[in-house]
Amino acid sequence: MAVVPPVSLIDLPTELFDAILSYLSKPDLCNIARVSSRHYESTLSRLYREVRLVDRHNPDALHGDDDHDDTDIIGVLMTLCKKPWLASKVIDLYHGCQVPPPDIFSFLPFESFKGRTLSHDPRLRGILKIAISHMVNVRTLTIIHGHFSITKELIRGLFHLGRKCQTPVRKLWVESSCFEEIWNSVSQEGTVAGLRSVRLRRMSVIEECYRNLWPEGLEISRGGRRLNYRSIPTMSTAMLQICDDATEQLEQAVEWDRVIYGKFPDIDDVTAKSVQDLPIPDHGNRGSWASPVSIIRSLFISSTDTLTSLNLDWLEGLGVSLEAIFRDLPLFPNLKAFQVRNAVTDETEIDPSVSLFEPESLFFHFIRNHQKIEYLAWPMRNFFPSSGEPLEDPRVVELISELGRRLKFLRIDAHLTIHEALTDESTGYDPRSARTSRRKVVRYLAPEMRYLEGLKIEGGVPKDEVRELLRGLSHCPLKKLVVLGFDYPLKDWWDNPPADENPPTAAQTKQSLSNRKFVPKYGKGLPLLDVIQWIYNDTMEELKFLGSHHVFCLNQSYPETIFSRVFSPLVRFRRLHELTLAFSLRTEHQGAEIAADVAGFWISSQSSAPRTGSSSDLTNTQRLAERDKHLRENFAPRKLAERVVEIMGRYLYICQRHEDRNFSPQTDGNSTTTSLTPLTSNSDSPDIPKVVSVRAYLRVNDNHTSEIFELGIGVRPDQSIAWIRGPYSELQREPQKVREWF
Repeated sequence: MAVVPPVSLIDLPTELFDAILSYLSKPDLCNIARVSSRHYESTLSRLYREVRLVDRHNPDALHGDDDHDDTDIIGVLMTLCKKPWLASKVIDLYHGCQVPPPDIFSFLPFESFKGRTLSHDPRLRGILKIAISHMVNVRTLTIIHGHFSITKELIRGLFHLGRKCQTPVRKLWVESSCFEEIWNSVSQEGTVAGLRSVRLRRMSVIEECYRNLWPEGLEISRGGRRLNYRSIPTMSTAMLQICDDATEQLEQAVEWDRVIYGKFPDIDDVTAKSVQDLPIPDHGNRGSWASPVSIIRSLFISSTDTLTSLNLDWLEGLGVSLEAIFRDLPLFPNLKAFQVRNAVTDETEIDPSVSLFEPESLFFHFIRNHQKIEYLAWPMRNFFPSSGEPLEDPRVVELISELGRRLKFLRIDAHLTIHEALTDESTGYDPRSARTSRRKVVRYLAPEMRYLEGLKIEGGVPKDEVRELLRGLSHCPLKKLVVLGFDYPLKDWWDNPPADENPPTAAQTKQSLSNRKFVPKYGKGLPLLDVIQWIYNDTMEELKFLGSHHVFCLNQSYPETIFSRVFSPLVRFRRLHELTLAFSLRTEHQGAEIAADVAGFWISSQSSAPRTGSSSDLTNTQRLAERDKHLRENFAPRKLAERVVEIMGRYLYICQRHEDRNFSPQTDGNSTTTSLTPLTSNSDSPDIPKVVSVRAYLRVNDNHTSEIFELGIGVRPDQSIAWIRGPYSELQREPQKVREWF
């Protein structure tokens, strides 16, 4: 018999090899590109489908730290300039600053986002223009806290009328950027026709001359006086800077750039290509100046025939501008997602007089005329006017019934408070009462929903209203639920819920809710997860509960009965494949706060760069060694992952199925312990996941501020760990899975 020679991986047919590449991480793809000449181009093509233009912190720059070193950005752009075939593979283009976006409460309303000392060198703009002309297939552009000049060039270049492309940009996400000036630069010679999805987030729709900006000039800058606003993630880099002397800072930036551009000796040869021949004119006076409201309207109108998703998220001044933006807009025949999100602060909330279900209102007609909307986000108090009975008007009844048949995802939020109330005890009869309007959502809207698969509740919604909203939605096959607030949603906030020696089954609960008219019962009740598991145990696939008050501390001991009381209902969610929970961490060591060291330890573990000490580090070598040992023993990713699984892994359905047993909250009168009952559900269902993805949001606090890191864990049925990812800081986190509405 002939012996079949072994087949090498690189000898596989191209289509099989490409299929394998789709499962590999970026580091693995880089390694293959280095060792396989045959598959070099196909591997690079996959690597460059998503390109990220992000600066970096350089602690070794001349005359101090350079928080915005463009070396990585220049390197990527030089590659795209020299290899047009590779630039043509770029589909998703991302630009952002390595400094996290400003805090939404303390700094976002005051930052100008101009940062004129960042990426200011004309050579960078030259190679960026050339790279844009080569990127003919960009479909998604995402800009989050981007550098002013790069953002301006990307917007103008990718949306220029004379741009030669095979596919126009389809999705646009702009966040924490100088909206007004950037868009005015493109309004005269640009076009956004063809956009399908637009998300504008954490910006201002107030004209800059009327904004309450800091007189000192708060903006991201190279040099200047440091303003520590998010100190934990990277210490010296997570800072805004106040521009004290623009001339002096520009001179310092030029000196830094002299060293940076010296690493690219051929950049002048590349930029020598006649940029005048490129269809992107230089900056200059573009004629009339439009207000942010006019710009947003123009953005929407230009994409009337193609727009499917329209998202306005945490926009300063939106409350007084919302009706002006949408008044007399044309019909969007393909609109599926309409979201006004995070209108939850004084700067962003909508006037109480604006109601979605007020028959004479602008937005009532907007929703009624766009009959393909399946994803809706709206402030909870702005659904119904506080006065009058909604069901008295047949037009309102008809629209509610229609939404009940087609909505798939609903997001509601309420004005943020330090603590969400257990119950709102206000009288509720004031015409501007938020309580009256919110409770109408629970009473009139929720019971009519039939096909809702996703629900997100955020902000200061009272705890009993969250519970009753979920009871009211009992007809829906909810698959995803997100509850975010200041208080941790899973805590038993009522302390002594009504005891029930014979709790109903899930089927009985659903039947009782469906066989009678739903009547909300506010006040005391069962813990939230208990309510959810009795209604949605057969459908729920993703659960996310986040808060900062009364969360479990990961490195603190608790009685097992506490974990059992909180997490035991998880065992009934047979289809659950993703669970996100909030935890805190204590980071004191030998009487000192080492939060920054813990964060630095995690961040350095995700990169090849050596970890350097922060300003809180001890210089004594022995003490440093002791600190590093303490970090490895107590804060290593695997240690934390094991602790998370120890706390709640045993309550996952797949783990209890593996042990052929189930925890069920069976209590008698005064007992708070959980007893074991047989597993009665169909354990052979193909919908049961093989591994549950658990994401732990770890809040790390120092004496001034806090930061959240995400730790991803794969939990197998035997409670072993399949994989660990992170902990990642906000800007380190892997790209989120594609939002269905974006």
